[in-house]
Amino acid sequence: MFVVLLLIALVLVGVVLYLPYASGLATYEIDRSSKEKRKKEELAAAKKTDVYDQFGYVPPDEVTSNEATTSGSSLKARASALKEKIHVTPDDIPLKMKLSTPDGSSSLRRRGKEKLDLDTDPNNYDYDIDELIEEENEIALNEQQKEFYKNEVIGKEKEEMV
Repeated sequence: MFVVLLLIALVLVGVVLYLPYASGLATYEIDRSSKEKRKKEELAAAKKTDVYDQFGYVPPDEVTSNEATTSGSSLKARASALKEKIHVTPDDIPLKMKLSTPDGSSSLRRRGKEKLDLDTDPNNYDYDIDELIEEENEIALNEQQKEFYKNEVIGKEKEEMV
């Protein structure tokens, strides 16, 4: 069951990566410089771990306290090392997606240069304010009549209604 779900997930990821490439919206590049940067950072981190070489003389009581803390927190050290290995940033992924646009701009939206014709003069509206007021009054009157006659039964004889 798990293998089937994993296979479906891989197929979906493949489709999601292929569709922009097939439509011509994007191209993919392999960036090998991120691996080189990571190797340099790992070498620099390995050099910094040797505490005794950095500061010169270390008193014996500090050496024993450092050894005691490292042996007691070895599980914590392993967990933090594992956490650093698992932490993945977009810079760690060697496959980079670049948008390809015909005019070289960074935006995919192709906006027209024309401006909208907006008329903000209140005297040029195509309706009359008096007509709007009359319509609103008619609507209010109809609603008031419906509310007034809502409980009345229409269509029976007078004797049955009394």
